[in-house]
Amino acid sequence: MGRFPWVDVQLLKCESPIERRLYNRLWVEGFRMRTQEPCGRYRIDIAIPKYMIAIECDGEEWHSSPDQKEKDRRKDRFLRQNGWTVVRFKGKRIVNRLESCVERVHKEIAKKKQW
Repeated sequence: MGRFPWVDVQLLKCESPIERRLYNRLWVEGFRMRTQEPCGRYRIDIAIPKYMIAIECDGEEWHSSPDQKEKDRRKDRFLRQNGWTVVRFKGKRIVNRLESCVERVHKEIAKKKQW
């Protein structure tokens, strides 16, 4: 039987370039994540289940209308009610200030460890 190269299925499930960019950077940090993780009728862009952190990557095109912002608020409320800490990053921040996104994730994990 032949050998197959290792494939990161979670990376393949990322739905946008900004999700892939952030996922790859967090993976290098050692985080083990799940992408498009189901939670009720919603899906979490990038989930860190060990710490119950839900990371949402908001591209300008999909998250700027008043209607979409309201949907995002409902999703955040649902996720929080189900034990998740929600962290949202705008696409521009992921592209231009990636390290600040990583620092924010580290800070959220540090808060969880204090409990």
